[in-house]
Amino acid sequence: MLRIVEEENLIPAQYFKKLRDTEDIWEARMNYRSNIYRILCFFAVGNRLILTHGFMKQTQKTPPREIRRAESYRKDYLSRRHDNE
Repeated sequence: MLRIVEEENLIPAQYFKKLRDTEDIWEARMNYRSNIYRILCFFAVGNRLILTHGFMKQTQKTPPREIRRAESYRKDYLSRRHDNE
């Protein structure tokens, strides 16, 4: 799945989409055997994709706890990046 993100200009929505009502958090989705995995991420300067964390999804909706976690990682990353520029 990550190879698709790296190589393609347009990623099909079945693999990659922005999560609604978030601070620019995206979800990369993949199925492996009978499990569904998610990696939350965001875009930084340019087209750099920053992966925050992954988890095994057990419900249709992305758990709010996981979204908050990704938003926290994003804020931390952006604040540290800003401090170093």
